[in-house]
Amino acid sequence: GEYTQARASLSRASKLDSIQLLTLSTESKNIIKHLEQVVEKGEKILRLGVLCRNLETQEEKVVPFGFSVDNKSEEFTDDNGYSPFILFWRRYASANLIKRKLEPTLKTLKEENECLKNQLETVLEILSYSQA
Repeated sequence: GEYTQARASLSRASKLDSIQLLTLSTESKNIIKHLEQVVEKGEKILRLGVLCRNLETQEEKVVPFGFSVDNKSEEFTDDNGYSPFILFWRRYASANLIKRKLEPTLKTLKEENECLKNQLETVLEILSYSQA
C-alpha cells in the first residue's frame, strides 16, 4: 500500500536525481571546455597585441591609437559609441596602405636575394672545383 507507493516515489525521485546529476555534470564539463577555449583565445589575443606593439613604428607608439600626427589636435566625438571601431578600422587601413606601399620593395628584395644566392652557389662551385 502506502509503503510501496512511497518506495516507488522515492525510487523515481532517485532516478530523476541521477539523470539530472548526469546532465549537470555533462553540461558543466562542456562549459569548462568552452571557458578554457575562451581563455586560450584571450591569451592568444594578448600575445598578438604584444607582438603588434613590438612591430609598431616609433610614431605609432607615441601617437594614441587611431590618431595620426596630422590630426592629433582634432577631437574625435561619437555619440553612438562606435569610436573604438572607427579608430580600429582607421589603424587597419593605415597598416594596409603601408603594407601595399612596401610590397614592391619586398618583391625587389626577394629577387635580389635570389640573385645573390645564385651568385654564391656559383662561387662555391668554382671553389670546390679549384680545390679538387
